[in-house]
Amino acid sequence: PINSKTLLNPVNPYAVTKIAQDLIAQVYFLSYGVQVIRTRAFNHEGPRRENVFGIASYAWQIARIESGLQEPIIETGDIDDKRNFTDVRDMVRAYKIAVEKCNPGELYLVGTNDDNHILTFRDALIKLISLSTTPGISFKQVSKFTRPTNVPYLIADVSKFENDTNWKPRIGIDTMLKDILDYWRLRVKEEQ
Repeated sequence: PINSKTLLNPVNPYAVTKIAQDLIAQVYFLSYGVQVIRTRAFNHEGPRRENVFGIASYAWQIARIESGLQEPIIETGDIDDKRNFTDVRDMVRAYKIAVEKCNPGELYLVGTNDDNHILTFRDALIKLISLSTTPGISFKQVSKFTRPTNVPYLIADVSKFENDTNWKPRIGIDTMLKDILDYWRLRVKEEQ
């Protein structure tokens, strides 16, 4: 698992921006005494995330399939990358607790190491399909959703954050996925 000492080696512009904001925050703490708490949040998902991201895209496509707007084939990019997924609502709570309990200037990796939350995108997709009211949904990888670089394993060691704050996620992966799918069912219905 990635920890605060892991060498940073970004493979896409998004990752570079996250590193840049982390380093800027560190400089403001060291140079100007700004009471910054640095966090690196690992994969978090939840209702209302736009469908340009993996899990939201899968749920959106399932909702379209259930509404008869799409053939029962979900298009994906790479789905074998493994992540520790946390519900965004738990992540917001983690940020609040960070402000209350963490030490300014220090770095905290935020997410969950609960085995039930560590899965591949394929695992998440299969769970979403199992929640569908439409039988026979399949999936296929297509090049337009496949990134030029991928990170097959992005799991954080969040023990420092958990030890310093006693924070644990409250929302399970199954609830998170159901809520995402229900959000997209409602949104697709509203767009018809």
